[in-house]
Amino acid sequence: MTDMSMRTHARQMADTQPVGPLTPGPADVLAIERLLARGAPGCIPLDASTIRRHLHRFAVFRFQDRIVATASVRPIDLTRLELRSLAVDEAWSRRGLGRRLVRWAVVQARQLRKDLVCVSREREFFEKLGFYRIPDEEIPPKATAVAASPGQRLAMQYDAAPPFLRGGDEWKIEPYHRPRAGVSSMREMFCRCPV
Repeated sequence: MTDMSMRTHARQMADTQPVGPLTPGPADVLAIERLLARGAPGCIPLDASTIRRHLHRFAVFRFQDRIVATASVRPIDLTRLELRSLAVDEAWSRRGLGRRLVRWAVVQARQLRKDLVCVSREREFFEKLGFYRIPDEEIPPKATAVAASPGQRLAMQYDAAPPFLRGGDEWKIEPYHRPRAGVSSMREMFCRCPV
């Protein structure tokens, strides 16, 4: 492929593929509200004022001028974030947008050194992405209750935080290298070493 045909192909792909994950703006609040209202079964719709207050916690996929997928994360305690409001427009389902939004949420959790929790009925979807089921007793009180009976909903967790921050006593912190003069200990690399 020549350079010109590669650019043309990229432009054509941009016209047929949604772009994201992107940070939404104030003009996107109503579109997110509509998408959540008609979103996945069990997805709890949020009103526009709630979305507006927490807009900085959302990510969206956009196709031309429409929002076709959304998700958000919120802190629920000192060690965990909750993935919530994951919805994909029905016309765009089964194209990997939900998976890409979950990956975005995992990145957010890793950056904050927290684990990621979600309450969902889609066990297989989340297990494929590295989540595992946690007992109902471990569902944080602040976590969103899915609009389903307790027997149908599952609490899932993804361990994004390093083990030594999770309070696991089977790990100790070992410096990967000794800091040189002028190198802050905050920049030290760590490896996981069994005790």
